[in-house]
Amino acid sequence: MIPFIFFPNKKPKFIINKKFKRFDIKEGFTLKTKNPYKLIKKYFNINVYTGKQIHSDKIKIITEKNRIKKFKADAFITDKDGIAIGVRVADCVGTVIFDKKNKIIAAVHSGWRGIANKIIAKTIKKMKKIYKTKPDDLIVSMSPAIGKCCYEIGYDLFNKLKKQKVFSNIFEKRQNKIYMDLHKANLNLLLKEKVKRKNIYINNMCTYCNKNLFFSYRREGEKAGRMIYFIMLKKGK
Repeated sequence: MIPFIFFPNKKPKFIINKKFKRFDIKEGFTLKTKNPYKLIKKYFNINVYTGKQIHSDKIKIITEKNRIKKFKADAFITDKDGIAIGVRVADCVGTVIFDKKNKIIAAVHSGWRGIANKIIAKTIKKMKKIYKTKPDDLIVSMSPAIGKCCYEIGYDLFNKLKKQKVFSNIFEKRQNKIYMDLHKANLNLLLKEKVKRKNIYINNMCTYCNKNLFFSYRREGEKAGRMIYFIMLKKGK
């Protein structure tokens, strides 16, 4: 399993799970880009499939034949080695999932809409149905995302989600404002699906706070670039 989060900066870097160690691709290398696909291709010789994300609960199985299509979906699953699947993020949570027994991988994009639609839980259910995945065999990794420190939401969303037990502990009130914890929401959904807590890794770095490291849609608006969180089964492994 090789999950990365990529963020273009003056010195392009990767954060690697599980310990999120950082390293420069090349000492002294400088380049600004909002197209991480080219750099991933250059340094890893990998083409990453990310589809067309629409903030939905749609899930697609990616194969050798259909990987050329631009599916409208926010979660992708494959059992084919050599196919990298990923999601683009700029405040939302990117999650990669690995079934270590059956050698199945998934990549999931979830902002508040994806969380409200429980896309990460639906992805695991689909893995169970199609590939007979068992929760005990899953390893899950979540990317940096906008943190509870910064992610203010409206009362309409708060009132909608707080009624559900799985989301009852993901909010914090400060000075009459509501803040939402995207990582914890996904964690709760994973635990409800019986994924072991010790197998869930979360990078809690806030994309909004760390301007020098990450793009943020909340901070930069439409001009914000995107990071990519991706996973691939190595051929022959």
